[in-house]
Amino acid sequence: MNGAAAIAAIAAALALPAMPAAAQNWPADPAAGQKLATAWCGECHWIGAPELRGNIIGPGPAFADIAKIPSTTALALRVFLQSSHDNFFRRMPNVILSRSEAEDIIAYILSLKQN
Repeated sequence: MNGAAAIAAIAAALALPAMPAAAQNWPADPAAGQKLATAWCGECHWIGAPELRGNIIGPGPAFADIAKIPSTTALALRVFLQSSHDNFFRRMPNVILSRSEAEDIIAYILSLKQN
């Protein structure tokens, strides 16, 4: 590898860690988060509007109830979604979400705080 190629490779490697941070600046989409949550989490959690839930109760808490917990913040949800759920809930499967999928779901849950 010549000197110019080595410099280019180092510059590219140094730029890689910065790329995810830049991606975090993209706006999250609560509507996309609701769709993802319905697909990934809807079997066990009530995802929709709280007033439409009625007596439907799944094994997991409703997302609106999660949103109303005072400690529910973007950071807390991010940590939870990136952690193994085996330590928290034996029945909850570990899901693997991309960063943008997780951010969309977080945006959706946080949007429920207003309701």
